[in-house]
Amino acid sequence: MFHPEESFSTSLLDAPERQEKRSRYQILSRLGEGGSGEVFIAYDRHLEREVALKRPLPEVVDMGGSLLERCGQKMLAEARAVGSVNHPNVVNVFEAGFENQIPFITMELVRGETLGNIVRDGVLVEESFRELAFQCMGALSTAHRAGLVHRDLSPANIMITRSRAGRFEVKILDFGLAEGANPRSCVKTLTRKSSATGTVYCMAPELLDTTGVADARTDIYALGCLFYFALTGHYPFRGDTPEEVVQSHLKHTMRPLDFYRTDLPDWIAKWIAWMINRSPSDRPRSMAEAMEVLIENGG
Repeated sequence: MFHPEESFSTSLLDAPERQEKRSRYQILSRLGEGGSGEVFIAYDRHLEREVALKRPLPEVVDMGGSLLERCGQKMLAEARAVGSVNHPNVVNVFEAGFENQIPFITMELVRGETLGNIVRDGVLVEESFRELAFQCMGALSTAHRAGLVHRDLSPANIMITRSRAGRFEVKILDFGLAEGANPRSCVKTLTRKSSATGTVYCMAPELLDTTGVADARTDIYALGCLFYFALTGHYPFRGDTPEEVVQSHLKHTMRPLDFYRTDLPDWIAKWIAWMINRSPSDRPRSMAEAMEVLIENGG
């Protein structure tokens, strides 16, 4: 297991460098974890900069064998997926590989707050919401054109930084469940952890029944749930357990957004309701089509 001040050597170094006592990456602190791994702040001694280093969860490392191997292949697939999306609002991947059979990814270190933490301190005003929406949709539209569906959007993997001028800068993280935008079954096992991070609250109905398939409209639904959350502090579909949240999605029981925010223009509530329609065929056909409404209304 990694611990603060632990060193991490990468197998991507050439042979003489691997023999040095000091390895390339030194773990500084732990940032957190998600469904596909845990993330640390590490120092890259070669380039003299801090990076985010992702590796499998400890229980996966401890089990080893085929489970660790599969996890490694998924992490490499994540690195390739993110690397194929060239957009300023998608986190950059620097390197991916294995060391002592343990996979890792190094990425751009984003210093900011998650959308979940920001909303905990207060819902977004209209101007900030427009900036959030425009940047998120631009990034996902680019991912979709590259043939990728994120499938795991939540407040925990939308990171927001602020420039000195106070402007939002969004970074979308954790493409660990990204898949090609082709018809396929993509049912995800629901856990307490997914509920805690917000994933289950944003999962489209087609991910929750055995006949569902994922395409760009799956991310549109999830983003609509995130927008609702950012503006109200509540998820549109709720319950006391993950199973109850699933049923809320499937039955499509929700309060209109303007129940909470009467101060917002009518088009915002209608637009978000369009994005989170129960049936994919009733949603925008693409992220670009959804963005048109935002742009037409001054976004």
